Amino acid sequence: MSEIKHTPGPWWASPAGTVESENGLICDCGFFNVHTAEDARLIAAAPDLLASAIRLVKAADETINDNRDDMYIEYGLPEAIEAMKEVIAKAAGKGVRI
Repeated sequence: MSEIKHTPGPWWASPAGTVESENGLICDCGFFNVHTAEDARLIAAAPDLLASAIRLVKAADETINDNRDDMYIEYGLPEAIEAMKEVIAKAAGKGVRI
């Protein structure tokens, strides 16, 4: 299993549209972008979103494996978990497995 590699969080957004961490500048959403501050906030949340997605998938996988209940299948939980795994792979890299 590959390790997830990115600048560790927390990240924060400035009103000017930059995203920074304790390690310095992550990105600058400025210049011609109309949604500079909004994009910066979304990017700044990325490490927390990724960590939360991984925790959620692990918990949901365990729940389904422990409780092979039709309710989980009826509400589409297996499909939602697979979709979340694809998003995690998109964010963390294809070689990363959770």
